[in-house]
Amino acid sequence: MFLLLLESVEKCSDKEFLRELYLKFYPVTYKKVFDLVGQDQEAGDIINDAFIKLIDKTELLRSLSEYQLICYVVLTARHTAINFIRHRDLAKKHIFITDEIENVSIADTSLEEEYLKAEQIGELAQVILQLPEAARSILLDKYYLQMSAEEISRQLGITTSAVWQRINRAKKQARSLLAKRRCGEND
Repeated sequence: MFLLLLESVEKCSDKEFLRELYLKFYPVTYKKVFDLVGQDQEAGDIINDAFIKLIDKTELLRSLSEYQLICYVVLTARHTAINFIRHRDLAKKHIFITDEIENVSIADTSLEEEYLKAEQIGELAQVILQLPEAARSILLDKYYLQMSAEEISRQLGITTSAVWQRINRAKKQARSLLAKRRCGEND
């Protein structure tokens, strides 16, 4: 559906950029969204919705680095999925309100947890973008692209133990930035 809507984009260069973006990031976003919603058809629809939202952001997307772009696209898809879950659960809540009041409170709790997770992921994404290039790259390879340490070691031409050392160092840097960020919010 998204690829059909691209025909409405006026600039050919924007159309091509968005098409390549969709084809490049669909697998990563699909995995993240499917993990949240658990259904193939819904995951595909949500990803299409997320990419439709990105059409208006073409200029911004072009200005981002590769890693910022990955974060932006994945987080947009994730937030679209969370909104979908909220609406789906809200509809279920109205349908079953008289039958299953206890389940409604369980659904509300899971929504709150999902919202908190989304907030934490957004905060973490901001911290990752502040990391030095090498640290950001290794964390994104490991956790966003879900590459194994062996794959990363082959890509970088280093040993697996060196990969783990870099991952741990990058995580330590991220924790430090996150702590500074949180302290700054409390002041």
